[in-house]
Amino acid sequence: MEPKLTNFNFLKKWHENDFFEEVLKFESNFLNYDDTKFNTEIGKVLEEALYLTQDKFVSSIRETTIATNFYAIVNFIKDEGNQVPGGVKSAVEKFKFKRNISVHSATKEEKEYLIIEPLTIDLKLSAIQELHLILAYLNNTLWSRQFSVEKINIKTSYSNQIYLPESQEGIEANEFEEAKVSNQADYLPDDYSIGLSKESIGTLLVSNYEFVIPPYQRKYSWETANIVELLSSIHFNVEKTNATSEYFGTIAVTSNASEKSVNTVRLIDGQQRLTSSLLIAKAIYDIFKEDIKNFSGEFPDELDKLFKQNVWKNKIKNATNLEKEHHALAIILDSTRTRTEKNYELKNYKKTNVNNNYVQITTIINGYLANNENKEEYLVKLWSAFANNFHLAVINFKKSKEEEMRIFENLNSKGMELSTFELIKNSIFLKVESSEFENYENEISKYFNSKIDFSNKDVIAHSPKIKDVHKCEENFIYNFLTFKKRDENEISKTSKNLLLAFNNVYMKNYKNISFDQYKNIIDELSGYVSLYLSVITEEYKGSTTHYLNTFENYLDIFNFKDALMPFMFYLMEVYGNWNRITNEYEIDSKYHRYIKETILEIEKWSISLNQITQGKSLKGVILGLIRYLDFIEANDKSVNFKENLALRTRKWLAGKEDPNESNIKIGVSFKTPTKEQFKDQLSNSGRFYKKDDAMLLLKRIEQNIIDPKLTGSVNLIFKNPSLEHIFPQNPLKNSKWYKTIKERKPNTFKNDEDVKEYFENYINRIGNYLWLDIKSNSALQNKDFEIKKNEYVNSRTAKDLKFKDVNNKEVTLFSDIDFSIEEIKNRSEAMATIIVNEIYKYD
Repeated sequence: MEPKLTNFNFLKKWHENDFFEEVLKFESNFLNYDDTKFNTEIGKVLEEALYLTQDKFVSSIRETTIATNFYAIVNFIKDEGNQVPGGVKSAVEKFKFKRNISVHSATKEEKEYLIIEPLTIDLKLSAIQELHLILAYLNNTLWSRQFSVEKINIKTSYSNQIYLPESQEGIEANEFEEAKVSNQADYLPDDYSIGLSKESIGTLLVSNYEFVIPPYQRKYSWETANIVELLSSIHFNVEKTNATSEYFGTIAVTSNASEKSVNTVRLIDGQQRLTSSLLIAKAIYDIFKEDIKNFSGEFPDELDKLFKQNVWKNKIKNATNLEKEHHALAIILDSTRTRTEKNYELKNYKKTNVNNNYVQITTIINGYLANNENKEEYLVKLWSAFANNFHLAVINFKKSKEEEMRIFENLNSKGMELSTFELIKNSIFLKVESSEFENYENEISKYFNSKIDFSNKDVIAHSPKIKDVHKCEENFIYNFLTFKKRDENEISKTSKNLLLAFNNVYMKNYKNISFDQYKNIIDELSGYVSLYLSVITEEYKGSTTHYLNTFENYLDIFNFKDALMPFMFYLMEVYGNWNRITNEYEIDSKYHRYIKETILEIEKWSISLNQITQGKSLKGVILGLIRYLDFIEANDKSVNFKENLALRTRKWLAGKEDPNESNIKIGVSFKTPTKEQFKDQLSNSGRFYKKDDAMLLLKRIEQNIIDPKLTGSVNLIFKNPSLEHIFPQNPLKNSKWYKTIKERKPNTFKNDEDVKEYFENYINRIGNYLWLDIKSNSALQNKDFEIKKNEYVNSRTAKDLKFKDVNNKEVTLFSDIDFSIEEIKNRSEAMATIIVNEIYKYD
C-alpha cells in the first residue's frame, strides 16, 4: 500500500539544484524571448522539474535523459486517467506537441499551426499558467496521493498557488508535523516572480488596491471607436440568454515592499481599460441618480461603494504630470457635484478624451434605454453584465521601479498599444542611474513633458497636414535618426526597429546618467522636435516672433519633401544654437543669406531631378551631401565654411566639386539636371511629376516678377493655396473653350473630342497652371477663361504682373485673347526661362 505522505527528498533536490531560481529566472525574462526561445525555455523548466523527481516516475532508471523524464510524466498522467484535472493533461499534451516541433522537424500541419498562432503576451501568460498547473500537480502527487487536487485550486484560472499548499486538510496531524520536521520551509521559495489572477471588473473597481500611474506613462487616449466597441459587447452580453464570461484583456502592475501601502500597485499597462471602466460605472451611476425617478429596485452594491462611499478617490493616483485628463476624470467621478455643476466645471476640459468618452458613454446608454420599456431593469442588467461577466487578467510583476520600466518597455515593444515615441521616452528613462531615478522620478517625467509633447501642441490640432499624431512622431524619429546615423542603410519604420535604432544610434554611449545629463539629452532632442513641428505645421508663417519667420518663403520644400528633412536638421546644426530657456534656435542674422541660398540649391536640385527622373529617392543623396560637408568642415582650414556652404552644396549636387577634396561623390543619375534638360522638361513635358513642385515654381515666378532682385524676398501667403488648370481637364460639352478653339482651326478640330484629344499633351504643362488662393478649385474648374483670369487678378495685391514671352515681348501674366494651345506653349517657354535664368540662376 502506497504511503499517504512521501518524504521531501524531491523538494530538497529542487532546492539544491536551484530549480526555484530557474523558474523565477524564466518568469523574469519571458518577455524577452521570441516564440522559439520561449517554447524552448519553458520546456527546459518542465523537463528539469521532471528530472529532479525521477525517483517517483522512473524509479527503475537512475541515469536517464531529460527527454525520458518528460515522456515519463506524460505517460504517468495518462495512467492517472480521470484523477488528473483536464487542464493538467491538456497542458502536458501541449508542451509535448511544442517540444516535438522544437526538437524534431515540424510536420506541415504543425508549421501551419505555428504560423496561425504566434505567441502573443496573453498566450505566453497562458503557457506560464499551464506550467504552474503541472508543477502544482507534481507537488500534490508527491505530497499525498489522497490529497484532493481541488484543494490547491489548480482548476482556477491564473492560480498563484504553484507550490506545496499550507493547508493540513486531508493529512493526519502527525504526518503534517513530520513534514515540518523535514524542514519543508527551507526548501520553498520566498516569493513568486509573477503573480497571475483573474478579476471581474466589479471586484477590481471596489478592491482596496490603489493604482498609481507612473510618470513615464502616456495620457488617457482611448477614442470613441474603443468605447463604442466595448459598450456594444456589454449590451450584447445583456441580450444573450446565457451570458458568458468575457475576456476584457490584461492589465500589468508592479508591487514591492518599498511601497508605503501594501495595497498600492503601479500600473504598467491597463490605464486605458481601467479609466474607461470607471467612466462607464459613473455614467450608469449618474443615470440612476439623475434620470431614473423613484427607483424601487436594489441599487448595485459596487456603484454605491465606488461613488457614494467615495472608493474612487483611492482608485487611481496619476503621477504622469499630464494633469488635464486626470482633473477632468476627478470632476466626472465626484458624486457630490450635480450634473449642472459638473458640466460647468468641464467647460475647460471639453477637448479631453475623458470628457468626450464620458459624454459618448452616456449618449450610447441612453440610446439603449430608449429601446427598453423597463429602464430600471435594463440599467441594472447592464451594470451586472459589465461588473460580473467582464474579466481582466492581472499580472503582478514584483519588481523595483527600474525593473518595472524594463517590463514596460518589453510589454509595449511586443504588441501593446503605445506609440513609438512613448517607448522611446521610456528608453531614455531607463538610462538614468537607478538611485537618481528614485530621487527624481516625478521631475524626470515633468521635464520631458514640458519640453517634448506632440499630442498637446496646439498647432498640430489645427494643421491639416497632421492627420495622425503618432505617424507624425514616427516620421520625426525616422528623420532624426537618419540624420544622426548619416549613412544610407535604411532604418525600418516599424516601432520595434525605430526603438532599436534610437538606442543604437542616439543613446548608444549613455548609461547610468545623472539627472543633469538627462536634461541635456532632452534639451537637444526637444530642439529637433521643435524644428520639425515648426516646419511641417508652418507655424512660423505670419508670426514675426518665430525664429524661422525670416525663412518662411524658403521652407516649403522641406514641407513638401519629407526626405529632405535631415538637411534641415543639418542647417540648424551648422548655423543655429538651441536655447533651452526660450526653446528656440538662435541664428546670427549675418548667416540668414547663406541659409536661404543653400535651401534654394536644395530646392533646385530636388525639383529638377524629380521632373527628369520622375521620383527617385532623395534620402541617400542628402545623407551623402551631409557626409561630404562634414568632411569639408573638418578639413577646411579657412574660416569661410558657413559663407561658402551654398556654393559647395551646388557644386557637389552637380558633380562639379574638386575631385581631390573627398571620395564622397554623388551618383551620375542623381546629379542636378543641366539647364537645358530642366528647361526642356518644363517647356515640353506633358505632365508635372509633383503638384507641390508646380505650386512652388508658380510662387517663385510670381515673387520674381514682383521683385527680381532676390528670389523668395516677396511674402506671398495664401490661406488656401490651390493649383488650378486654366484650360480645364474636362471641359463641359458645348462650352466656350471648345467653341473658341474650333473656330480658330475648323479644319483641325471638327468636334469636341478632337479638341480634348489634342489638348491631352498640354493640360499639365506649367503654362496651363494657375496658383490661386481659394477654398476649392472645383468652383472654377470649368469656368471660362475671363472668369478664371479675374479670379486670379482679384486675389493679388499686385494687379499688373508682367514677364517676357519667347519673342522677348512684355506681356501681362495673362494674354488678352482667349486661351489656347499657343498661349500654353508661350507661357510654358517663358516660365521655364524665368525659372532657370532668374530664380535658380543656372551657370
